[in-house]
Amino acid sequence: MKSKHEQNEQDKQDKQDEQIAHWNSIEKVGYLGSIVAILALCLFYTSVSGKAASGDPVINLLLSVIPNVVAVLLVFVVTYLFFRNIQDDRAKYQRGILAKNVALETTQALRDELEKIRSESVSEAFLRKSESHSVDRLKQLLPTAKKVRMCGWTLYRTIEANRGPLRDFVQRREYDLRILILDPKSDVVRQLDDIITDISPHSRRAQNWPPVIPMAITANDLKRTLEILEAGKITQPTNQQSVLHVCKSLLPFGMIMVECEGGVSWASVQVYTLHPDLSFSKRLTFTLTKSQTELWKLLEEQFDLAWDDPVFSQEYNPDA
Repeated sequence: MKSKHEQNEQDKQDKQDEQIAHWNSIEKVGYLGSIVAILALCLFYTSVSGKAASGDPVINLLLSVIPNVVAVLLVFVVTYLFFRNIQDDRAKYQRGILAKNVALETTQALRDELEKIRSESVSEAFLRKSESHSVDRLKQLLPTAKKVRMCGWTLYRTIEANRGPLRDFVQRREYDLRILILDPKSDVVRQLDDIITDISPHSRRAQNWPPVIPMAITANDLKRTLEILEAGKITQPTNQQSVLHVCKSLLPFGMIMVECEGGVSWASVQVYTLHPDLSFSKRLTFTLTKSQTELWKLLEEQFDLAWDDPVFSQEYNPDA
C-alpha cells in the first residue's frame, strides 16, 4: 500500500502526463499537417513551374511564394523534431527523479518500519517459561531428532515429561545426546538450597525477610532427574558414548538444542532469574529455529566448551 505522500506524488505525475499527452496530440497534428502541406506544395510547384514562361503574374507569384512557405514548414518540422527529443529526454529525466525520490522515501520508510519491528520484537521474542511450551516441543521433535543438547540446573521437569521419548532416542543405532546438569554433591547446589524455598521472595519481603529454612529443593530435583535417567537406561546408551555431564558452577541459563532429519532445527534458551527463588514462571525464554544463525553457533560453541573442558564438567559417576 502506498503512503499518502507517494499517492500525492503519483497523482501530480499523472496530471502532468495528461497535460503532456494533450499538447503532444496538438503538436502531432501540426507536424503531420506540415508534412502533408510540404508534399502538396512541392507537387503543385512542380506542376506549375512549366508554365512560368507564359508570363502569368499569378503563376509567377505562386512560384516565388511556395519555396518560402515550404522553407517555413520545414523549419517547423525540424524544430518540432528537435524539441520533441528534448521534451522526451526531460520527461524521462523527471520520471527518473520521481522514481528515485519515491525509492529513497520507500527505503527510508522500510528502514523506519524495520527499526520499529526490531525494537518491538525484542520484548515479543522473550516469553515466560510457562508460555514457551518447550517441553511439549521437545517431545514432538525427539522421534526425528539426530542431535540433542540440554543443559540446566536440574532439568527435572523437562526430563520427567520426556522420559519415554528420550529412552527411545538412545535406543537408536545412531544418535547424539548430551545432558549437562549441576553436580548434586557440589557446593553450588547447597548454596541454591540455602536460598530457594517454598515461599516466594515477595512473601518473605512482606514478612520482613524471615530466616530461610533449607528444604533441599534443588538437591531433590537433581535426585529425581538422575533416577529417571538411570531407570530408563538413558545414561547407559548402547554405543557407550558419554551422555551425562555434571558441573560445579552455577549455569547462567538453561538450554535445549535439537537438530532433526530434514534440516529442522529448534532451540529454547531459558534465562534464569537474578534471584534464584523467584517463581519458575518468571523465567524468560526465547526460541531459535535456524541452526545456521550466528546466535545458534555462539550458543552451541558455549555448550561444547562447557562439555569438553574437564575443569568445568565431568562425566557423571554415581559411585564417585
